[in-house]
Amino acid sequence: MNDFFVPVATSTHQQTPIATSTGIAEEDEEFVTWEDTFFDNEENLIAVFDFDYPLMKAYKLKLLWVDHALGSLGVVLLVAVLHLIFRSPPRDALFYVDVAIDTFVILLVILDSFFLKKRAQWDAYSHHLCITRDGVKYVRDKRKKYYGWSCTDARKTTQIIPLDKVTHVDIKEPAGYTCCCIRNTLTVVKLSSSSSGLEGSSLVLFGLKEPYKFKNILMKVKRADSNSSMASAASAQIIPNRDVLPISSNKETI
Repeated sequence: MNDFFVPVATSTHQQTPIATSTGIAEEDEEFVTWEDTFFDNEENLIAVFDFDYPLMKAYKLKLLWVDHALGSLGVVLLVAVLHLIFRSPPRDALFYVDVAIDTFVILLVILDSFFLKKRAQWDAYSHHLCITRDGVKYVRDKRKKYYGWSCTDARKTTQIIPLDKVTHVDIKEPAGYTCCCIRNTLTVVKLSSSSSGLEGSSLVLFGLKEPYKFKNILMKVKRADSNSSMASAASAQIIPNRDVLPISSNKETI
């Protein structure tokens, strides 16, 4: 008998009971609903946890606008200083070069602003999280960056933390501001493992829809996995065989 129920990921809006142990009463079972179909073909899947993509996209877009404004201001100031240092008279060859550079900078700033919304979307929708029998699995899918050129794509990364390595799950509610003007709206989940060492939290998640349900289910699955390991170890103890024939002696019987 399985130690916990393993649902088969199918369509969106799935509601699945998580029976984390055969000894847990029915009223203690957790129900998880998810819309993310990224792990539909995942083996040994227990539950998927959605990120709040619209909220993450909106927060990321604000950060990008601030970064864009500061970067554009810095470029404009740099060009202005260069004009003061290398001032060229009108109708001179360098004058037309300066005009071309100014035009290029203005067009680049305008083009960059058109891609901010796309960048926020590419970044937000690349996050995926689930719990399997192997542990906590977090995936940043392959995604576009900058101006959407394939040569600048960010590669797919996968991080798996075994259940027996999980030590703490800390949840930080959103508060305060970033860059003194952007209100923090994303919940932060810090997952620590016994192998993280001096690096601190081995996994930091921003924008989970149900962080407390993730923590509760993870702890229950971890306890069930630990109890299952202890039971397996106990059943694997070696029982001496008492039906072994005695070793014959080399002494001659008189």
